[in-house]
Amino acid sequence: MQVPNKRALASWLYIATTGASGLLLLVVAARYLTPDVAGMWFTLQATTSFVMLAELGLGYTLMREVAYSKAGGADPRLRGTHSKTVLKFLSLSLTAATFIGAIIWYYFTKNQSSTNASTQYSLSHLWLLYLPTALLNLIAIPIRSLLEGSGLLHLERSSAIFSHFIQTLFILLAAMIFGDPALMCLSTGLAALVNIAALVGIAVWRKSSLVLSGRPSLSFRSLLSASLDFFSVSLGAALTKFAFAPLLAVNVGAAELAPVFFVIKIFAALANAVAVLVNSERARLATLYAEARHVEVKELYRRIMRKSLVSSAALGIIASIVLVYSPAILAGKAYEVHWWVLALLCIDFILNNCASVSASFVNSCNRNPFKLSVFSSGLLSVGLLLVLMPAIGGEAAVLAQLLSGAMTSYWYNNYQAAKTLAEFKHG
Repeated sequence: MQVPNKRALASWLYIATTGASGLLLLVVAARYLTPDVAGMWFTLQATTSFVMLAELGLGYTLMREVAYSKAGGADPRLRGTHSKTVLKFLSLSLTAATFIGAIIWYYFTKNQSSTNASTQYSLSHLWLLYLPTALLNLIAIPIRSLLEGSGLLHLERSSAIFSHFIQTLFILLAAMIFGDPALMCLSTGLAALVNIAALVGIAVWRKSSLVLSGRPSLSFRSLLSASLDFFSVSLGAALTKFAFAPLLAVNVGAAELAPVFFVIKIFAALANAVAVLVNSERARLATLYAEARHVEVKELYRRIMRKSLVSSAALGIIASIVLVYSPAILAGKAYEVHWWVLALLCIDFILNNCASVSASFVNSCNRNPFKLSVFSSGLLSVGLLLVLMPAIGGEAAVLAQLLSGAMTSYWYNNYQAAKTLAEFKHG
């Protein structure tokens, strides 16, 4: 009974540190940085999501492969196949990430050449400092996937808790003492290095527990084929959720949109905490599916959905109330927003969290059906943003884009989950 208790404690501590560290960093950035610098910082964080698309779903693919191998038993003739897949993962993802990062840098350079009033840095300068952080985080993904698929999620969570503490400490010092966004970017990179070192240490320590054997090593072609579905889904989701950041930062200005950026990032920090409920069980879902225990898969999926719905509603309502009545305490009067903005973002928060549960369930069952529809939804939401921005203003256009994307994602992911459950009955 002792090990499950440790695993539960690690998950709950991870939820707490994920939410708390994200919220603390946002509040400190808002209070100790001018609105234009804080807006630039929020923009960098949101834009990084596009670089993380270079993962191409490979982290999820690797986790699923390892979990399936764990369920089927190790074959000594295939020893080291997952390690070879990890190396291919790194070469593919880092190449793609660098390419995407270069495109974003070119966009910032062409559209925002002048520096901001209160800092000597432009977005293009800061992006060059922040991009390596995303590349380092990509290196950590396959190590985390290997630990997770091998049943060592509680150790991966413990490493993440330590990493959150280090990252929060470094960025707090950079913001509070120096108020320098460049130092904040460098601090995130240093924290990413600490996280990688911790993950590698755990992998070496528990090497005997890692599932390194299984099906033959995936070729580059197989990896691309398996992950392009995830890429198009991730790109569609990122366009829906974060395209507003680089577009509005260069067209409207980071300072003017800092308040709504601030609130969106608060809900994003809370969403990361709720996502732990899904991520903690996705390897279990994949293992049960590989063992054809469909009844247990269905029960586990519904249990995760209930937890996500209850926790999302509770956190969303509490956050909205706090932001309505005490924005000045949290971040200063410059970050006050209307109550209806908070209400709409709370709805968006709940819909997206529930949609991610269904997507995780379907993907754990070896189905990647989302690519064209979600990608199309992302493109449509960006088109909506560009059309509405000059007509109703940046803030209202962002809300319309986010809500349209959340409703589409919720409907389509749950539709695919229902189809998967129906196949269980016929299978």
